[in-house]
Amino acid sequence: MDEVDPSEPGYPAGDDLPLICCQDSVKFPKKNLPPLTQALRYKSREWADFHGYARNLIENGNSMLKAPKYGSLHDHLNRQSRGFASGYVVLTFLLVALNIKQICDFLKAKEIEDRRVAEKRPPRKPPILSRRDREFFNEYTGTLPGGVADLEVRRERAKARREKASKVAAERAAAAKTSQSKRGKAATKLA
Repeated sequence: MDEVDPSEPGYPAGDDLPLICCQDSVKFPKKNLPPLTQALRYKSREWADFHGYARNLIENGNSMLKAPKYGSLHDHLNRQSRGFASGYVVLTFLLVALNIKQICDFLKAKEIEDRRVAEKRPPRKPPILSRRDREFFNEYTGTLPGGVADLEVRRERAKARREKASKVAAERAAAAKTSQSKRGKAATKLA
């Protein structure tokens, strides 16, 4: 506005002002508005595939940088320096160290798995998640942590336990019934 001089000839003033400058309220048609929808439908399969992986990757990386085991970025005593430049240098070193640590962990796990295959040992069973982790439903991504495979294994084991328990209960009920009939016959003989 500093570059505009209202005293210049041709500058609109008073009744020469455009209509938009004189109105109290203005209505805009939909075609002139910015798009109000997302490119991917919220919580759709495509949306979850697009957003879920990247968000999990970033959140996991941030939590690892803050963990004392890896970088402890949240602790200000580990980076006692002044200025943004020195902070960025420290952050860069922490990121490089974290990447090297992750690569070493991956190579170590691969070496252990290769040794297991070379010794012809059976593959490890995947660990069963705790109930809290299995039944936690993430409203944002519409997913359960741990995957469906683990949940199916857990359900199969629970079904087998229920069947075994019902079989044992039926056997006990049959044994109790026969023992009652034997006691009843013994009581009638004594009487």
